[in-house]
Amino acid sequence: MIEYSRDTNVPTDSGVGGVGGQVLLQKLELPIYDLADCQEVYGRDLVTRTNFCAGYITKVKNVCNHDAGGPAIMNGMLIGTLSFSSKRCDLPDQPAVFSRVGAVAAWLDHIADQPITFRTGKLKKPEWINRPQ
Repeated sequence: MIEYSRDTNVPTDSGVGGVGGQVLLQKLELPIYDLADCQEVYGRDLVTRTNFCAGYITKVKNVCNHDAGGPAIMNGMLIGTLSFSSKRCDLPDQPAVFSRVGAVAAWLDHIADQPITFRTGKLKKPEWINRPQ
């Protein structure tokens, strides 16, 4: 069981990572990063109001790109999923960028009420598989 931060300004991100050859469930508490500062790092095209950023300005402690899709949980509730972070996760002042779940809540409610449908049929083999070299 993961204990989540009770501080309302510190979401918790968790994921599976390797430590000394072992694969362990890990968590990291990150402070919310100012949106304008985050846009300065990554640009306004990549970071919008549907995002929030979290990370340290001076500490070398962050999530990594391979953690994409991981949850950001605050007070026991999912508030976001990791979209991306810097290519190197050991740099300070490189916040992680999360998608705000609240920004798509209406869409999620709509999709959750839809019946699940599956497509059946034969898959086409890609042309490159039997191409002579």
